[in-house]
Amino acid sequence: MGVVEQIYATRLTSRQRDLLLILLEAKRPLSRAELAEKLNLSSRQLNYDLKWVGEHLAQNKAELCVLPRIGIEVRCTAEQRRGFMRHIGGVGSVQIVLSSTQRFHLLIFILLIAKQPLTLEDLQQKVLVSRTTIIKDLNRCESWLGSHGVLLERRPNFGIQCKLNERLKRHVMLDMLWEGSEQHDPLIRITHFQGLQLVLANDRDLLPVVNEVFAQISKWDIGQSLSWVSETEKDLGGRFSDDAVLYLALALAIQADRVRFGQWVQIDAETLMWLKSSGVWPISTRVVVQFSSSFAKVPDEEVAWVCMYLLSAPRSEGWFHEVDALGNEAGMVDEIMQFIADTYGIQRMSRDRMLREGLINHLAPACFRQRFGLNMQPLLPQVQLSEDYEYEVTTAKKIVALVYKRSGNVLPERESNGLAQLMRAAYMRERQDEAQQVIVVCPSGMVTAQLLVARLKVYFPRLGSYRVVSLRELGTETLQLDQLIVATVPLPAQLVKQARVVQVHPLLLPTDIERITREIT
Repeated sequence: MGVVEQIYATRLTSRQRDLLLILLEAKRPLSRAELAEKLNLSSRQLNYDLKWVGEHLAQNKAELCVLPRIGIEVRCTAEQRRGFMRHIGGVGSVQIVLSSTQRFHLLIFILLIAKQPLTLEDLQQKVLVSRTTIIKDLNRCESWLGSHGVLLERRPNFGIQCKLNERLKRHVMLDMLWEGSEQHDPLIRITHFQGLQLVLANDRDLLPVVNEVFAQISKWDIGQSLSWVSETEKDLGGRFSDDAVLYLALALAIQADRVRFGQWVQIDAETLMWLKSSGVWPISTRVVVQFSSSFAKVPDEEVAWVCMYLLSAPRSEGWFHEVDALGNEAGMVDEIMQFIADTYGIQRMSRDRMLREGLINHLAPACFRQRFGLNMQPLLPQVQLSEDYEYEVTTAKKIVALVYKRSGNVLPERESNGLAQLMRAAYMRERQDEAQQVIVVCPSGMVTAQLLVARLKVYFPRLGSYRVVSLRELGTETLQLDQLIVATVPLPAQLVKQARVVQVHPLLLPTDIERITREIT
């Protein structure tokens, strides 16, 4: 048996293979940090794999050399290196190793697409793990599926299968893929540039279940469905958020595949009738025609399915015509605007165009999500608001109650946070407009004062004009009521009582910017 053949008589894991390939191709020693980053490994995982790779190299008269404070390299002859590179890709030489998260999402996937019940033995053969591990994984799958409304049947002498209708199957499949793509060690990646990718695609021949999932994913043309979403944006005259575009593209790709196999959703007659009368119906019809043109007439429910997703997806820019009609609640936004103005005691806020557009963009899809029962929570910003937002958060909860009263839709907490941020932005615009002149006090000299003013204009362009005043000129007669003063030195107490004073560093540090922001809001 040759030298290289002897190495591969014992199989490497796919991760160890990748590690060895990186070391063999490197032109210099690589540090542990570099290796861990390239392979997305923890220190413990890297040390384990390095030990195993080192043993395999040693069996073949090569060496894994660790150079203190320099890095790690493979020491072998040029002939050995070529032999390793030539044989390292052999299927029989490598076994794939899945993380628990990847294995979990793979099992969810195959349970959802299975056409008949699967036995424990079936799953063991697909994933190549022990019976104990499969049972443990199934318990986790059962819990996750249950949280999404899916019953996982596990009956002796029958098998394991998911009990759900077509509508729920699409929802859960979409949630599983999206959730899995956001994990630290994802099974699938979804990007605007490369579409839908199976992370383990290059190793699909090493494990039956990976090949099965790859075959299914290959049927979903994300590139095509991204173009459909882009066309709907043009037709609607608005823009979805970047994440929503990917989410919609994935939803349409799944739908197109299901329709090709005659798997259709059921939608209640009342919802169907309402959607047919909406402005988005003709646009959704064109989308469905594109992915079903070679098949018999598709039921109206499939057009309604597209309508529901288009209406419910988060937007970065809205469209202001009949698509946004909220039925009997058409005046709800005006009522909310007036409520906000009354709450802050600033009537101009009831006419704030940016606030109105923001509320429509936020509330319209939020209400549709509740109406249609679509879970798009992962697409909403997960911003934890500080205690400074207590007033806005309280007001947002009152707006949520108003929305429920007018529309019957109960908006979740994350929707409330969005409302709070919209109100804070509107209030900041009002306070900035109120400050017609900002007094800058900087005793250090003209150069420092001009630099400070220049920085202030960059970060607060709407604060109005800036006037540099010396300490000697600064007096109560200089100030207007509630005047904003930015000073680089402490000011007398009587001035601080009359004006809004913020003491800053002459170079305007980030903490200073935060203090000024709090003061003007």
